[in-house]
Amino acid sequence: MKLEHKRVFAGLVAAAAIGVGFWIYADRGQAPPHLATQQKAGQGASPAVDAGAGAFPWERASHVDAGGATLGKSEESKEKGWITSALISLDPPALPVSKILEAYRNTPSPSPQQKMAVLAALSYCENKRPLSQLLADKRSRGESTQQTAEELEKSRELCRQVPDSAYMLRRQIIQAEADSGSIEAMLSFSDAGPLGRWPDKDEYVPLTSAEMQQWQKQSIDYLERAASLGSLDAYKALSGIYAPRAADNGGASYQNAATSYAYDYIWATGKLMSPDLSAEAKQQLHSYIKYQESQLTVEQMKEGRKQAKTIVEKASQTSSLRK
Repeated sequence: MKLEHKRVFAGLVAAAAIGVGFWIYADRGQAPPHLATQQKAGQGASPAVDAGAGAFPWERASHVDAGGATLGKSEESKEKGWITSALISLDPPALPVSKILEAYRNTPSPSPQQKMAVLAALSYCENKRPLSQLLADKRSRGESTQQTAEELEKSRELCRQVPDSAYMLRRQIIQAEADSGSIEAMLSFSDAGPLGRWPDKDEYVPLTSAEMQQWQKQSIDYLERAASLGSLDAYKALSGIYAPRAADNGGASYQNAATSYAYDYIWATGKLMSPDLSAEAKQQLHSYIKYQESQLTVEQMKEGRKQAKTIVEKASQTSSLRK
């Protein structure tokens, strides 16, 4: 366990045990700041899924911090690892993606470099998918389309003969890394999407209800495991998943105001413990958590604090067992 994670856990346990409030970090009269809209994971799609799948809150599965630009990203977000870098790749691969996949599949024990190459190549194809719509939109507005058209043609050339099923390799590679203990992979599993990519809006998802539920459960399990290892990004992502939403699309099982607040409370406490955090950032964190508390009943707030204490104590015990 990293030293900074140990420090976070030590403080979180103490904070939860004595019920530390956020008012100690700022003046009580500070009004809550305008909160930025949460960033969507992947392409921000709202895939059409079987109602029996539980309507997982896709847009909240991202591990990107969502407290507004001025609150800052955690060190995990700022220091991108190879998985994150590969998932957001826009760099064209040196070879057609089909050739990269063929070489990977013909290698009994692929090297880390080959895994990264496959992940980046498939992510390039996935991340270039919106170009067709972008080109059509530009044409409709009478804007210059030459650069976009050239990018689209290049991506089509490199991604030709790549079947939809190939994207599952992204999910499999990340899952294997998560199972081996990579926190970055645990955080990234849901980012890759249930198909190894994010379905387009209204796209049919060729997974059964049981398969979708398994992916949903696995996504949360990985986030909870990352949280137990001290990842603040994981706590923030879990808060978003459990947050109540005005437009209920059937995912009521993932809506729990107290649980969402518990994870947010832990996230904010961990942030406030950073020795490099400015006074302004502390004030904004205070305002942020106070705003969240203003949306809760007294009972929900008490239950959230109770859950936060239980979550942190359990995580601390788990980390102790791993030493």
